[in-house]
Amino acid sequence: MKWINFNEKTKLVASMLTSRLINAYRNPSLLNYRNILCIKDDEIGDMCYSLHVFKMLRNQYPEAEITVFCKPYCVPLLKSDPSVNHLLTDWKELNGSYDLIVDLKISWKGMGLALKKWPKARLDRGTVRFTDAFQRKYPHEKETNFKTVAPVIRESAKVELPAIVLGESDKIESTQFIDDHQLNQFAILHISARRELRKWPLANFCAIAEYLHNEKGLQIVFTGGPGEEKDIEAAQKKLSFASFSTVGKLSLSALAALMSKASLFIGNESGPLHIAAISQVPCLGLFGPGPKIIFYPYGKYAAFIHHVLPCNPCDQIHCVHPENPCIQRITLVEVQEKVNQLVVIG
Repeated sequence: MKWINFNEKTKLVASMLTSRLINAYRNPSLLNYRNILCIKDDEIGDMCYSLHVFKMLRNQYPEAEITVFCKPYCVPLLKSDPSVNHLLTDWKELNGSYDLIVDLKISWKGMGLALKKWPKARLDRGTVRFTDAFQRKYPHEKETNFKTVAPVIRESAKVELPAIVLGESDKIESTQFIDDHQLNQFAILHISARRELRKWPLANFCAIAEYLHNEKGLQIVFTGGPGEEKDIEAAQKKLSFASFSTVGKLSLSALAALMSKASLFIGNESGPLHIAAISQVPCLGLFGPGPKIIFYPYGKYAAFIHHVLPCNPCDQIHCVHPENPCIQRITLVEVQEKVNQLVVIG
């Protein structure tokens, strides 16, 4: 896995050894757990492909208290999930005792906590990723997260798919947004990304927005997080028609509710893309320097375009083809062809 540096490889091995030490001479599948801690202090997309894990643990241990430790901005994705009893976002809050620790994010803090709490058993993604890397297998994140908890899930259990549980307030908030902007059939575009090399050119997004509006009759809604307003405003100024933005107007869970009603989503590799994918919305992901397969949008109606170059994957900062980065090799024609496959108006 050439995109993993020495420190990351060291953490993989350390995490695997930590679990072996805690689980020594015990079979995790034969133990009963009353208090389960799942650590997933990761990004939005990573959390999206972990949601099925919590439901499978709930099905396996219906009486257990399940705590999920995550980043604050991921809380809306889980706040209405009946599989989760407690949501924590500060390491200082992890002062209870746990029978099972499921570490879905490899970190030194997570390993230190496990050694301090010393649960009956520990399951970790480090062990899974180390094994997969040794076998030269690099599966999708959904599969990696499932394989992490698989040792305690009965073989006959239904394999769940990631899904966001929407609350009534989320549905009401999204419906209000639709009513306020008189939306009927609409597409949602996410035109930003954390890294510049992940961004499909703004002019191309504007061109595809015009295509969706003029040829498909779709209204255009832009979405994004804090700090992405400038990109959206720049795009809106270039369009020949009125468009809308969710920035600062919808919570993350209400955005998921809005996406579930959209005719199409198009976006760069980023959190909103994965929210759309697991919401079973027709969606198209535009990929640049990221690794193939692992974070492709996973859903019944999900598609992607990715020109995988010999230099892929890279650090997503330094490009060896600055005159023609991989994300810019995605053409308008390719996107239009995918849109024609995905969009059914009626």
